[in-house]
Amino acid sequence: MKATLLKSLFGVFWLLCINVGAYAIGYTTITINGKATVCKNSTATYSTPSPTAGISYTWTMSSPIGSFSTTYGASTTVLWASPGTTTLTLQGRNSSGTLKEQGTLAITVAPLPQPSISTSYRVGCQTFPDDTTTHEGPPLPTAPLFDDKGCPKVCEGSWVTYTASGAGSSTFTWTVSGGTAYPSGNTCLVNWGAIGIGNISVTETTADSCQGSKSVCIEIIGKPHARFGALPDTTLTSINICKNDYVIFVDHSYATSSSPIVDWYWDFGDGTTYSSSTSTNPTHQYTTPPNNYVAFLVVKNACNCTDTMWLNIQVNEMEGVKISCASVVCDSSHATYSLDNPGSLSCGSYDWSVMGG
Repeated sequence: MKATLLKSLFGVFWLLCINVGAYAIGYTTITINGKATVCKNSTATYSTPSPTAGISYTWTMSSPIGSFSTTYGASTTVLWASPGTTTLTLQGRNSSGTLKEQGTLAITVAPLPQPSISTSYRVGCQTFPDDTTTHEGPPLPTAPLFDDKGCPKVCEGSWVTYTASGAGSSTFTWTVSGGTAYPSGNTCLVNWGAIGIGNISVTETTADSCQGSKSVCIEIIGKPHARFGALPDTTLTSINICKNDYVIFVDHSYATSSSPIVDWYWDFGDGTTYSSSTSTNPTHQYTTPPNNYVAFLVVKNACNCTDTMWLNIQVNEMEGVKISCASVVCDSSHATYSLDNPGSLSCGSYDWSVMGG
């Protein structure tokens, strides 16, 4: 308002108030209520808080990145279809068409996030092409992406870490079927379960509360099964032997025909290892008592899936007996066996047993 003093012919001063704003622009500025920052594909309602009786209102936008439910009336709902910026304008006119009220609101439409999922885990029987999908938002990570045309393979029982790309201010929610998930921000550690089809999904929520999701199917393939024992009883998981005794290991590992075992790795627990591309029954001598060794076998199939089995071996301080015998005998023949150190049964008591005769 502007106050002006006017002097009359009779010397009396009058105070005259003039509404400069209304006089200058010819209409009253009104407020538009509603969200100024919205997400693509979302809807929002806009209105003027105190519509005037007898005034007809019309809505327009400067850039057509959304659609009105109606362009007439004191309120409307907009479906925001494209990311970008625009300005909403609400005009009110009287019955003669004169502009009496007007309000504007600047709008920013944020794009939906498009997270991607990556992992450094690879099985040996599947490769992934580069992903060239165009998308809105931050650039894709340099780590290899999944091939959406098929289900990436993982080994049953394997532990795999997955990483989601996205904005630094975003939050991520993970969902996994076919395994157990251990999420932590934009990463998720998964312990995959039994053979079958699983799924991993991530939902990214931006600082503007916009959400986007990525989902990938997972093929859980069979792993080999490591099985072995030591003679004479291969069912035992723990054995006791004497100093300088030889242990004969017997391999019973197995796998599916579609992905057979391609590597056997033996660790005898005393620093000695042995690897082979075929099934073998190795023999190993333990010379350092007293000690408790853990021997283990790792088998790997053609898809790089592995499995491990352990055997506890307790080595006693005393030396065992040595049997003197012929190394080769004929079928149905007779042979006599004796101890090299008779009377020196220092490593426990002994009973004779025979296999194959």
